[in-house]
Order: sequence, then structure tokens, then C-alpha cells
Amino acid sequence: MNSNMSEKIRNIITAVLCLAFAVPAMAQTNSPSITSLQPASGPVGTQVTVMGTGFTSTDNTVKFGVGYIKNIVSNGTTIIFMVPEGLDLCLPSGGPCPGAFPRVSPGNYNISLVNANGTSNAVLFTVTATKEDEAYRKKIEDSANCGTKPGAPGNWICKDGGWKIEQLDVKAKRAELNNKIKDEREAAKKRIETVREEAKKATETRREELKNKIGKLQDEKKKQAATRLNEQMARLNTQWTNHFNNVLDQLSEILLKVELRAGKAETNGKDVVAVKTAIQNAKNAIATARTAVEAQAKKTYIATFSSETDLNAAFKTVREQLRKDLFGLRDGVMKSAREAVKNALQALKGVPKVDEEK
Repeated sequence: MNSNMSEKIRNIITAVLCLAFAVPAMAQTNSPSITSLQPASGPVGTQVTVMGTGFTSTDNTVKFGVGYIKNIVSNGTTIIFMVPEGLDLCLPSGGPCPGAFPRVSPGNYNISLVNANGTSNAVLFTVTATKEDEAYRKKIEDSANCGTKPGAPGNWICKDGGWKIEQLDVKAKRAELNNKIKDEREAAKKRIETVREEAKKATETRREELKNKIGKLQDEKKKQAATRLNEQMARLNTQWTNHFNNVLDQLSEILLKVELRAGKAETNGKDVVAVKTAIQNAKNAIATARTAVEAQAKKTYIATFSSETDLNAAFKTVREQLRKDLFGLRDGVMKSAREAVKNALQALKGVPKVDEEK
């Protein structure tokens, strides 16, 4: 009887131990999952917020149809990207990639997320039409009447039943691009102001609690230091995100000049395919950096402490986190944007006699 009971106890203990040790083996990586897109439709240039789980802090890639939007940062549950003008077909892992960037036309596109945790589910996004899309569609329809497009370099257009090289109106193109950059700059500025205000409202209670705690400190010097440090955190984040935004404005202006020179070179029969690819790469990199700067502008840095003895450690932790976030932004997407614009300049320099007219 005792022997049978002992055997049963041993069997139960063995089963429990097996189950206990089996649980960790069953644990899996938290693969990314998309729950929604806000908005779910919009034209090229629309800022889209992806909501879900399993997003890594850096190196997220949005798969947009057959193209990719790379090196996106996240807070773990949201990612922001802008609907691109052209699709980057180069794989995130590197390797050979096509030179052209297919235009993003109106229609439905599957959106999914790729990062170190895996690949998410796909969610539909609808790109809506603009006046530019209508003009492009008409140009394509007109081209059908001209037959095969000539293979020689140049900005060929179908006109009066035949192919002709379109002469670039530099003044008009410059005005068009300048207006576009101005609109993008104003839109980015408004978005940053909006997210800062939202963050301020969302953390109002925590900031008030911190203010009350600082007010109760007995040591007057510590009270003054804590007040100063608290204000300094917010000020530094504002100053740096404004600086980053200004840098992106400057990079956009440099890219404008590259695009104008490339357009003029194409009119003069030069092969600028590589330059156009580099320009589109740079535009995507700048758009990615802008969304990252906006995400940083939304962050708040509020120290948490329970007593005067915790004060130094609390502010040190917050200060280090701010430093880590700002340096990560500087050495991550901001550096990528600078390098992309630099690559566009190098590609332009690689065109023989780029500024020589016929």
C-alpha cells in the first residue's frame, strides 16, 4: 500500500517537473502583429500610424506592396511612416536591387511589418488619387498612341502622335519644388507642435505630481536643482528635435537642387537613371527621419522618486534615457538621411558633363 502510494507521488512529481521545464521551451518570440492603420487610406505623402505589437525600438521595415520603407523606429506598439512617391524595391537584407522606383499609383496595397521578431500580418491601405495622378494617367494613355518609347536617354513624352524630349522649364520646376518643400516643412512643424501638446496633456498628472514632490523637499538646494533639471529635460528635447527638423529642411533643399540639375541633364539627353534612384532613396530616408523626429518630440522625461535619497538616481536615469534617445536618433535615421542625400550628390557627379547643354 505504502509502496503504491509512493509510486503515485513520484509519478505526480515527475509530471509536474516535466510540465514546469516544458513551459520555457514553448515560449516563442513575440512576432509583430498589426491591429490597425490610421488612416486606412490617403494620397502620397499621407502620414500613417501603424498600431500593433511586437515592434522593435529600431530597424523596423514596412513592406508597402512590393516595396520597402526601412529603418523605422517605434515605441513598441506604434510606428509612423509616410506613403512614398515611389516604391523602394531593394531588400532590407541588402544584395542586388532594381534601379527604378515604380511610381505609387492610386489603388490598394498590402501593408506588413518586418523586424528581428519576424513578419506581421498584412493590412490593406488604399492610396487615393490626386491631380498629379490624373495627369500621369493621361500621359500614360497618350503614350499608347506613340508606340514604343525610344531607348535613348532623355525625358521623352508622347506629343502629336510622336515621341519628343520634353524641355525642362527650370524656373517653373524650381517654383514647384520650392512650394512642395515649403508645404512639407509647414506640415512637419504643425505635426511636431501637435504631438508635443498631446504629450503635455497626457502627462499633466505626472508632471503635477513631480512638481508637488519637489515642493515638499526639505533641502532648498536640492529643491532648486530638481526644478532646474526637470525644466531642462523638456527644453533639451524641444531644442534637439527642432534642430533635427531644421537639418531635414536643409537636406530637402539640397536635394531640390540635385533634382533640378538632374532634370536639366535628362532634358539634354544624359542618362540620369542612377541619380533618380538616389534621389528617391533620399526622399524616403528624409521622410523616415521626419517621422522619427516627430516620435521623439512626443516623448516626455519625468523623474520618479519617493524620497530625497532617490533624487539623484532618479534624475540620472531620466537624463541617461534622454541622451540615449537623442543620440540614437542622431546616429540612426538622421545619419541615414544625410548619407542618402550625399549619395544623390555623388550620383549626380557621376554623370559625365552633367551641366553641359546641347
